[in-house]
Amino acid sequence: RRSRQATFGTAHDLATFAGADPHLSSQIATLHRRFGPVDVIENRTLRVPGSSTTYQLRAQDPHGPYGGPMLSLVSGRYPTGPDQVALTAGLASDFRVTVGDTWHQGGTTRTVVGIVENPQSLLTAFALVAPGQVTAPTKVTVLFDAHGAAPPQNLGSNVRSITRVAPTGVFNPETIVLAIATVGMLLIALV
Repeated sequence: RRSRQATFGTAHDLATFAGADPHLSSQIATLHRRFGPVDVIENRTLRVPGSSTTYQLRAQDPHGPYGGPMLSLVSGRYPTGPDQVALTAGLASDFRVTVGDTWHQGGTTRTVVGIVENPQSLLTAFALVAPGQVTAPTKVTVLFDAHGAAPPQNLGSNVRSITRVAPTGVFNPETIVLAIATVGMLLIALV
């Protein structure tokens, strides 16, 4: 179940919308009105300059009602203003910046205030900005709890429930670390 937290956080349900959806605001308002608190995560897919590697520019409230397990602060602090960003370690390395440096992206300059990660999905590369700071998102995810009010498939094809998501493989970060440690111990024992 921990691997599901990489996508759902502590929410039971999620809805995914195209960022360019003209009805996005009203759909989010409807989910909030119908089911209570929602956690909105805006993402824009971008490319590391000079590379085929992509990453997400993500606007998310680190203290939102459901997304907490999807964010962890490694060092520094979370961004709170429009001129601040926190990067995953790999992305900071790609851009050759550290906490306190200036990060340039798409004509916008931000100060790197922290290093973050999704502890449930350590390979995910993203730049975290304060809520509302992703202009023209490519995808918006809304986390919420339907509280069994309606089967998720009745809410729309863009809605998924954690109970209807097939479990992911056994290769989560904890399993990988355990496997590497076991192999390492076996090699040491053979010497």
